[in-house]
Amino acid sequence: MKKLKRLIVIVVLIIIAVILLRKVGEKLYIKYLYMTYPEKYNSYVVEYSEKYDLDPMFVRGIIKTESNLNPNALSNVGAKGLMQITNQTGQDIAEKLGIQNFQPDMLYNPQINIEFGTYYLSKLVNEFNNDPKLVIAAYNAGAGNVQSWLNNSEYSKDGIHLNYIPFSETREYVNKVIKNEDMYKRLYGN
Repeated sequence: MKKLKRLIVIVVLIIIAVILLRKVGEKLYIKYLYMTYPEKYNSYVVEYSEKYDLDPMFVRGIIKTESNLNPNALSNVGAKGLMQITNQTGQDIAEKLGIQNFQPDMLYNPQINIEFGTYYLSKLVNEFNNDPKLVIAAYNAGAGNVQSWLNNSEYSKDGIHLNYIPFSETREYVNKVIKNEDMYKRLYGN
């Protein structure tokens, strides 16, 4: 009888420990998610998302995927900053926005980079009829590639939607942006 009471006490203590560890684990996991998906540069993201009629969560998903929120990120093709803008794209956008004396290193400035990136995204949104998958693919692979895929029956059955993205990097990129955008929505709401 004494052994049975001792066993019951041990089982109850184990259950209590498991419940407490689970609650602590959940809190640590949530804290980890907020640290992994911070709202860095929030004022710029919100300002330029509103200016160019974009969902800030979508922009955050792009930034997270492109640079992991590193304003000094530099890709192997020379794309710079948070939203990974190339020198040529930066020059083109600067001219369209009337920015004088553009220098490529300005792309490391978070405010400029986010403004240029959101401006460019808004152009892609208009070009691809607000289809997020096409916009994301075009941001990664270029609008010309996406347009040619849409015109190819191997990749698009209707010329409007992509059934298959032939570049594996772009396929993975689209999925990452959607995942990151969804996580931002879960953590910070719509």
